[in-house]
Order: sequence, then structure tokens, then C-alpha cells
Amino acid sequence: MDYVTEPFLHPIRRLVPPEKMGGLDLSPLILIFIIQAIERFVY
Repeated sequence: MDYVTEPFLHPIRRLVPPEKMGGLDLSPLILIFIIQAIERFVY
């Protein structure tokens, strides 16, 4: 399933690498916030 999510998560992981966050990958959470912001802007 990585082929579906990786194109969206990879750019975020380059900005906020999990290695610098103690191994915690925050990219899915950040992506959810970005999607919600876009959704609020559109509607």
C-alpha cells in the first residue's frame, strides 16, 4: 500500500525527518492537517 501514500508523505518526511523526531513519524498527522486546511479553504 506504500505506492498510494508514499507520494504524499515523502515530501513531508524530507522536511520533518523521523530520525530527528526520535523515530516518531509525524508525516501522516501533518498530511491530515494539510488536507483539512485545504478542505476548509475550498468549502
